Amino acid sequence: KMSHNDAYVNAIERAKQVVSKFSTPDDGNSNGGYVGSKRPADSMNQYPSAEKRPFNDRAAAAAHEAAARLSQKITGGGGPPLQDPPMRQITTETCIPDRFVGLVIGKKGEQITSLQNDSNCKVQISQEGGRPERIVTLTGTPQQVAHAKQLLNDIIERAEKSSTGGPSS
Repeated sequence: KMSHNDAYVNAIERAKQVVSKFSTPDDGNSNGGYVGSKRPADSMNQYPSAEKRPFNDRAAAAAHEAAARLSQKITGGGGPPLQDPPMRQITTETCIPDRFVGLVIGKKGEQITSLQNDSNCKVQISQEGGRPERIVTLTGTPQQVAHAKQLLNDIIERAEKSSTGGPSS
């Protein structure tokens, strides 16, 4: 099982690789140590690939931004879950007691959104009510699915503990 720290380190390494691909000059000229920053105005037209440079700087900036978002995501910042294409996706079904569906979804969907953001796993609750249990479909990498299951169980355990302690105010 990969820890958050390992995932963080791997993500940063990948981001650095992406940045280095975009930052290295591909025109054979050294750009005098100005990678990622502005060139002095007097050397503006000395580059044979002057059209390409701004694109590379933009791409490097985009890669830096992606790395920052990834870093924030892994260290618990907000934002939508990022998709990491080459990971194996699985879909698993689990059940939760029907009476806890509202609790799991939360006010205005806040609880389920936070659950999805924390685990990076897609969480869908079956619409079919009237049964004692509801099917919950979890989609993500095996680690994300396991994390989401754990968070779901935590919510339900907390609710069961508080509901057995007599009427709550």
